[in-house]
Amino acid sequence: MDDIDKFAVWDHPIDLHYKCKAVRGWPKFQLEVWQADNEGRYSIAGYGIGVVPFEPGNHKIEVKCWAPKPQGYFKQLASWLLGIKPELKFKDINMSAAERFGFETETAGTVEIEVGVILKDFAQHGVTLF
Repeated sequence: MDDIDKFAVWDHPIDLHYKCKAVRGWPKFQLEVWQADNEGRYSIAGYGIGVVPFEPGNHKIEVKCWAPKPQGYFKQLASWLLGIKPELKFKDINMSAAERFGFETETAGTVEIEVGVILKDFAQHGVTLF
C-alpha cells in the first residue's frame, strides 16, 4: 500500500456562524468517516469529536477517531474477511473518551481540520472565555 492510499484530502470550505450568550455548549465537530473497499461496499471507518478552538485565528485540529470493536469470534472474523464493521446504533450521542468507558473500541486514524475562528462582541454581551 503506498502512502497515497493511507489518506484522502477533502478540500471544501465550510462557513458557519454561531450566536451565543454563554460558552456552555461550545461548538464541536462530530465526525463520521466512511470507507469503501475494493468491491465498492461502504462501511464505517471511525467516529471522532473535535472542539472548535476558543481563541481567534487559524488553527489545525487533530481529531483522533475510533470505531466500535467487533465483539465475539464470529463478528471479528466477519469484520476481517467481509469488511462488516459494527456501527453505533444511536449516532446522536456525543461519545467522548469518558463516555466510552467500558465500551470496547479500536483506534481508527486521525482527521486533520484547518479552521479559522473569529470571535466578535463576546465582552459586549457579558460572555467571558477565561
